[in-house]
Amino acid sequence: MNSQFFRFVAVGTAGFIVDAAVLYLALSWGFNALTGRLLSFFVAVFFTWILNRRFTFTRQQPKCIGGMSKEWFQYVVAMAAGGIVNFCVFGMVMAVAPDSHSKPLWAVSFGSLAGLTINFLGAALWVYRPKPIDCRMKVVKFTAQELLLVLFVQLFFWSSQLRMADLPGLYMDAINPDYLAAQLLYPEIVNPSNAMPSAFGPILGGLYHGTQNLLVGVPVFSILGFNVFAVRVAQGLFGAAILVLVQALIKKVTGNTAIAVIAGLGLATELAFIASFRTQNYIVLSGCVWHLGAMYFAITAAADKRRIFLSGVMTGLAIYSYFVFLFFVPAFIILGVLNTRSINCLKFWLFGLILGLQTYVLGYASLVVKLGGFKNAIRWIEQTLNALAPVPSAFDLIERFQYAWLYARMSLSNWANEHMLFGAVVSGTWAEVKLILLFLCAVTLMLSYPIRARNFSSENSGHGSGILAATDGFFRPHQVGWLLLSFWTCALVFGKRMGAHHYSTWVPLLYLLIAFVAAHFSQRSYWKQAKTFASVMLCLVVLMNLKQQQPFFGRLSETGGVGKSTNAIYRLAEDALSTPSNVVHVFPDWGFMTPFNFLTSNQRRYVVDLSPSTMMQLKYERSAIKLVYWDKVDGERYRRILEESGYRVTRNEPYWRRDQKHAFWLMEAQLD
Repeated sequence: MNSQFFRFVAVGTAGFIVDAAVLYLALSWGFNALTGRLLSFFVAVFFTWILNRRFTFTRQQPKCIGGMSKEWFQYVVAMAAGGIVNFCVFGMVMAVAPDSHSKPLWAVSFGSLAGLTINFLGAALWVYRPKPIDCRMKVVKFTAQELLLVLFVQLFFWSSQLRMADLPGLYMDAINPDYLAAQLLYPEIVNPSNAMPSAFGPILGGLYHGTQNLLVGVPVFSILGFNVFAVRVAQGLFGAAILVLVQALIKKVTGNTAIAVIAGLGLATELAFIASFRTQNYIVLSGCVWHLGAMYFAITAAADKRRIFLSGVMTGLAIYSYFVFLFFVPAFIILGVLNTRSINCLKFWLFGLILGLQTYVLGYASLVVKLGGFKNAIRWIEQTLNALAPVPSAFDLIERFQYAWLYARMSLSNWANEHMLFGAVVSGTWAEVKLILLFLCAVTLMLSYPIRARNFSSENSGHGSGILAATDGFFRPHQVGWLLLSFWTCALVFGKRMGAHHYSTWVPLLYLLIAFVAAHFSQRSYWKQAKTFASVMLCLVVLMNLKQQQPFFGRLSETGGVGKSTNAIYRLAEDALSTPSNVVHVFPDWGFMTPFNFLTSNQRRYVVDLSPSTMMQLKYERSAIKLVYWDKVDGERYRRILEESGYRVTRNEPYWRRDQKHAFWLMEAQLD
């Protein structure tokens, strides 16, 4: 073991040299620091993997592609875990150690030592532990026909996702935290942002959500540019992944390709799904990628502790994407114990959950370092929480039930998206029918399935497949309804502080429930036409979804979005790119900053207030001002502030919507 450790350290030293060399080479080729660092990390990991398997851990060496692929994946995870620990320890030392010239050196040293220890233990005890070598490629196998059907569903989704791709406008929270990509790739101008302070880059977008959308968006925007089409593609990637996982989960559980495909088409045409990628719902919905992965591994785990562990990791990453996925955790814990009757299995799941949540640990450690200590970080968190007021002071249980029902109803019917985009509901009664269908399916599975499943299994011992045979997992298909109940119960704590967008996590679960119930009844042996009936009913759902889309896209074409979702923001950004460099845009109202920053690629300066210090700075710089605001009635107040600061207003005109109504107002001013 000692000789292994010293060889591991030697290889790590060589890897550090490769890491640094590739980073500097990438920077010289024009890569930004973030992209270059990611590239150098993977090159260094690959380099050390080759050397470690050749010189450090030589006893267990799979030669087949399947074994080597598995080993490579485990090695990357182990190295990433060490890197997270390295950053956390570095941040803690920087926060608590007394100031001195050598403090950064000590912080790097302790962080590197802790990271090295985790890396070595992960490699020795997990990646290269003595074990039988399994060369089977454990991947999902698709027939050519099934692959074409998956692509067919994707075609439906992308045709809706990119339909009128330039509409509506980018709502402020519909591009947050993606807009930070502009500041990362073009950091020359230091503009305000609402990102959580961080010493190690954008790890957390706020106290309660991460930056996975930003991480996916950076390469997309690097290739396609900072425009609305690129946003639709970047955010649509999450929708595409959700569809694949929903189809894979339904196929795995039911064994019925037809139901999996039709349910996938239902979700791909579901307005509450596709419209969410044009509003702030997208940041919540995108976390369903991890949540569905957690469900997949939990359902297929049986006694496989590795799958249970991976389910926990993915649950942690789902919570990292947005905090509301924490509301599903009680159901996973309770049902996991009841299903497996094993605390040991729960320990593996919880260990995976803790590992997935290390992203929050790293984010908060970065906050501590950035603000110079725990006291400053705690003060900042308290101020942020006081502004958010996440938990209402009054506890009226009836009122909280009413809000929970209202928000679930608005999300699943798409009314939340329509209110945000149009200020009114344009969907018909079909939206209400789907809401009723959700609860009927949930109750059907929660109450009737366990008895019928046991009856079926006893009558068809050894021949069951699909949903009726999936009765030995850490989590079971008929228990999806309990996930909704867990979410609902936890949401009651926050009352009206919750929003309809938080319930968008239920939309993919709606189609899982419908598919599971359809498969359940199609397998009833005493009704030969049950399978045909289930497929026909699912097809009817798809057709009604397509019909529901028509008034939505019609209103979208007519208005281009209203209120803070207007597409007039695009013209504002285009006009700004042609203005002189001494012009500063001023956004005293909420809603302009993030889309403007994104669409101008952080190439135009702006401020977000009219405080005396800000106005004094602008006056000192002799800057011309373009002040943008929503309501005409605020114009006189803003004019008075500018004139009191020594500016003369030269223009005050509206930007227009597609339906020839006022979108917002632009006031130009110069120094006398």
